[in-house]
Amino acid sequence: MTGSLADIRIPLKSPIEFVDNFALLVAIVFFYCEFGMHNFHHGISSFPPINGAYILTAYITTRILVQPKLLWQVLNKGLGIWLVLAFIFLLFNYLVTKIMYGKLYESIIDDIASINLTSYVLLFDFMVLLAIPSNLTLVKWLIPPALIFAALNNFYDITLFEDDYGYGYDFRAAGNYLNPNASAQILLMGLLISVNMVKPKFRFLYILVVSGGILLTLSRGAIPILVILLLFFAFNRKFSLASVFIGITTIVVVFMGIWASFQSTKSFDRMVEYLKYNNGIESRINQIVNPSSTKVGIRKTVFEEHYQFYKKSPIVGNGLGSSKYFEMHYSASGHSSHFMYLHMLNEYGLPGLLLLLLLPVSLFYYNFSWHFSWDVLMFALVFIIAGLQSHNLLDAYSMLFSYALLSHLKSEPC
Repeated sequence: MTGSLADIRIPLKSPIEFVDNFALLVAIVFFYCEFGMHNFHHGISSFPPINGAYILTAYITTRILVQPKLLWQVLNKGLGIWLVLAFIFLLFNYLVTKIMYGKLYESIIDDIASINLTSYVLLFDFMVLLAIPSNLTLVKWLIPPALIFAALNNFYDITLFEDDYGYGYDFRAAGNYLNPNASAQILLMGLLISVNMVKPKFRFLYILVVSGGILLTLSRGAIPILVILLLFFAFNRKFSLASVFIGITTIVVVFMGIWASFQSTKSFDRMVEYLKYNNGIESRINQIVNPSSTKVGIRKTVFEEHYQFYKKSPIVGNGLGSSKYFEMHYSASGHSSHFMYLHMLNEYGLPGLLLLLLLPVSLFYYNFSWHFSWDVLMFALVFIIAGLQSHNLLDAYSMLFSYALLSHLKSEPC
């Protein structure tokens, strides 16, 4: 049998499928890679991230009207059920806080309610977007490059030693993300979710690159989690000896090739100058290995301030926006608690803490039944430990995308 090029048929996407894929690509760039927030914060763009959320929500609403069964693909998952509970709980807490503390907290209540509502709506949008079969296929090709970019961006970030840009001046990388801790948490979650998306022979190289980006954040909580993840990958044979050889060889060759040219750049001169006269990196490492250091002591003081405020109403909390109100008017440091669990206790009381802990639990439930997964268990561990050093687990766009992505990947038919 003979053939020709004319016999080849390339399947064309329907217009709706093409738009769906384009919407996913934009969502990953704008929200997951956080170009929207980063560029707006640094004055690179005048387009507010909230406008991107409005546009995505408008598209998702239209998409559900065209294909209503997409809504069912959200509600048949534990995360979708959790999201409904979160919406109800937010509305209830908003009304109660308005009645009890409206004159005291004033506009803070509306501001915090708006932030929380936006987060929940975006999580819903991401779940619907990923419920589209062609998008769930495409996302497996897009997430690994997005994680590699984020990791390499952290490498680039530490070469920026100007005091008015990023976190490079403290020899801690943040890349496009809000801060170094957020960068570390997102890379950890992303690595766990995406490792199986990479071809086996390249997995160890992929793990090395993303791990390097995590280490450059010098996050106290991220380093022990990373060690646990690496042990988990090794125990579950996520990579082979051949993959290890390819990974180490590639890193060595690339490093040798780049290092020679990097030494002749201004970035290298700034780095040498910084390391010679600034003890920032030494101080940070000391904070990691010595919990009694000054910076850690300050964080402990901030925690104690917020804890004393929480004790005023330990069962039902102090109401929506109470943490921000306390920071503005009573906290000596003026900082947030950096502790997600205490933040939820202050805002929502014990029911809010339970709601937060139910989020990772909800990931085990899909297709109307419970399923055990070691990957989800490790993700839950990352989530729980991240809550010990951050209060952004429910409002960081990239983390919300991670929850939606894992929920759909685990429920996907084998």
